[in-house]
Amino acid sequence: MKTIICALAVAGLAITPVAQAGESFQIDFKYDASDLNTTDGASAVYKRLQKDIRRACGADNSHRGLAAERMTKACVETTTEDAIKQINSEPLSVAHYGVSTEQVG
Repeated sequence: MKTIICALAVAGLAITPVAQAGESFQIDFKYDASDLNTTDGASAVYKRLQKDIRRACGADNSHRGLAAERMTKACVETTTEDAIKQINSEPLSVAHYGVSTEQVG
């Protein structure tokens, strides 16, 4: 039982989105699941996740045209959506969407 709890306490995420040129890539993102229990912790995880995704999608490269900018933006958006769904944390969803994703009623 302790092993399972420890394994769940430090979670990892491997995201494999489609990159700009139709290539896929993998982002190995590690986070502590307990950080997702608080708003501040989830916000910090979200900021790190966004930074890693932007880097993987090539958003740091400022020497490119409008088409490449659009593809990079789509890459970041799609990869972020995939990551939020895979992690499946309400506080992380709130950090991303700004509102709760739970249905009321």
